[in-house]
Amino acid sequence: MCCSEPCLASEVCGPTGACAPAPTCETGTAHCSGSNFQRCIAGQWVTDLACGALGCSEPREGCFAGAGQTCSSNADCGQGTCQEAAGGGSVCCTAVCDGPCRVCGASGNVCTNLQDDAACGAVTCPEDTTCRDFPTSVTALRCVAGACGTGPQLCPGDAQNVGQSCSASNLCDDAGNCSEPKRGNGEACGSGAQCASNNCVDGVCCNSACNGVCEACENGFCGAAATDTACGSVSCGSFDAACVTSRTNTVNACDGRGDCRTTADCGFRPTTTRCGQGGLCNGQGVCEGPSVECGTQTCSEGNVCCSMIDFETGDRTVRCGAGADDDACSFDDVGPGPVMRIECDQDTDCVGDAACCVVSTNVNSGDVTCREVCTAQAVGAELGAPPEMLVVGQLCASELGRVLPDCPGAQTCRAAVSTLPPDYLACR
Repeated sequence: MCCSEPCLASEVCGPTGACAPAPTCETGTAHCSGSNFQRCIAGQWVTDLACGALGCSEPREGCFAGAGQTCSSNADCGQGTCQEAAGGGSVCCTAVCDGPCRVCGASGNVCTNLQDDAACGAVTCPEDTTCRDFPTSVTALRCVAGACGTGPQLCPGDAQNVGQSCSASNLCDDAGNCSEPKRGNGEACGSGAQCASNNCVDGVCCNSACNGVCEACENGFCGAAATDTACGSVSCGSFDAACVTSRTNTVNACDGRGDCRTTADCGFRPTTTRCGQGGLCNGQGVCEGPSVECGTQTCSEGNVCCSMIDFETGDRTVRCGAGADDDACSFDDVGPGPVMRIECDQDTDCVGDAACCVVSTNVNSGDVTCREVCTAQAVGAELGAPPEMLVVGQLCASELGRVLPDCPGAQTCRAAVSTLPPDYLACR
């Protein structure tokens, strides 16, 4: 109280503001007088603590606790409430630090966040993903920013499978996220799963699987390959040079996308191609010597076709004669008749510019042979004088029916002599 004058130790300021004798008390007792804590000494109340705004607390035998001072309950605090303290125990705190992971700071005026609080319990981490490996649970350092941490906050996990596919369009990045776009055509790859096309060919992403014969991926797109180990060796050198367009041998060579080079790619010349000494290509790269179609046979290797009509029966006999000399045609087993030796049946059986000519000097003999000039005048001059019944003409049709020129001038293609097989005709 405000007093009009200083009071003695044995006095107190009375209700009127004047000093008055202090009431007597029992020595050793204590009580609160307003905000002051007093003790009885020598029968007089003596102020022990002037508590001021904190106020006097008889249970505490002194002042109420201020901010930051220890307490056991809210009844001990002249400021704030009694809360758990950062260093352990409790203090009066003017801040509100309720819940786990928050305690009152040493000043008693602010809250302090804890790193760990058993009140949070164990935290279960997320399930492992393709890109990240998580621990099973977290039991320490469970507080985050003054609150119990969550699985995503406390379980960052370790990045794994960098560059591997984790979705239809993305790969794992080096931070453990499924966020790296799959690679485009032409970009480097280690597996098809890394490519947007799902095709990794020879270390790059390709627009297709590109695994067919003679296929190769270039700049991300599948096309024709020049070589392929799936293709074997092809030998063109064994063919006759005149009967192929190429005699170059190849190994693992391709002939366009999807096809290996074969012997057919040596370039077989047609069967009308002359080769050797009066030979023809057979269409498979081989030069075959002159041959003559002779009924149901083919006379080759220097043999001739022999044709004879039996005078007695009129029957025709056609067969191959051994060799090409004058005695090649022998018909001792049949009746007598005119014999025709046939050495060629088309101009391509002849060497150079020679033509296949029919020459018969009488009804009993004759031949079909290659001559430089195929006219009656030339043959007559060659023989010294035109013999009786001389028949000469260029062969214009045969059983083969090919590679024969049209008849010259006004000549027509018709039977030359009766000893020829039915389909052997000459220009006349």
